[in-house]
Amino acid sequence: MSTLSDRVKALFRYRVGKYDTNSLASEVGIYPLTKAGATINENSAMAISTVYACVYKIASTIASLGLEVYERDGENVVQANVHPVYNLVRTKPNEHQTAYEFWETIVASAVIYGMGYAIIERDERGYATQLIPVHYSDVDLRSVKNEKVYSVKDVGIIRPENMLEICN
Repeated sequence: MSTLSDRVKALFRYRVGKYDTNSLASEVGIYPLTKAGATINENSAMAISTVYACVYKIASTIASLGLEVYERDGENVVQANVHPVYNLVRTKPNEHQTAYEFWETIVASAVIYGMGYAIIERDERGYATQLIPVHYSDVDLRSVKNEKVYSVKDVGIIRPENMLEICN
């Protein structure tokens, strides 16, 4: 099975100067063409009003639901209004966003890209202090010494306990 770099090299080896920049991505298999000849990716799909409206409707509806924090108390599960993460989840996840804006961003990313990410910042005691959303394309899942870690652009390596992951 050929790798992407092999396919790109082969394309340029056989078609140097004879390629169309509009179809290059589809020819190397990055964005496949539809039967109509259109290239569809996350960005071009969001330019379609129906796709945008659906993503917005799903993300805004889930963001407006109002999440709760629960903890296990023996055999019972009780609402944890005084839990350290209660305010992060319910009102102010970070200094730049409301809870609604944060959850709308994370859910929209999960709907569009299949995954929404946020870095969990902690204080010296280990308590979560902020949830910082990270764009899907800035996160790379890796294995370091047989441990799953996240490599985040402009941040570095993030351990799994410091990353919030929302899947669609």
